Amino acid sequence: MTNQPRPEISAVSRYGLAETCARLREAAQEMGFSVLGVHAVSETLTSKGFESIPVTVLEVCKASMAATAIRN
Repeated sequence: MTNQPRPEISAVSRYGLAETCARLREAAQEMGFSVLGVHAVSETLTSKGFESIPVTVLEVCKASMAATAIRN
């Protein structure tokens, strides 16, 4: 197994979680990405009895980039 780059990106925002997610969705769409899903990880963990910091994953895709990645 080779060391592949990790696809996730993380950063600290000066906004609250809801506003950060809204701004990210808007920016992604402005850049030609589709928002395929929003995963409220912390809500899922909490519902299963686990403690969690607020975590939301935005699943985005740009068809042209996905097609290139699949071809290569």
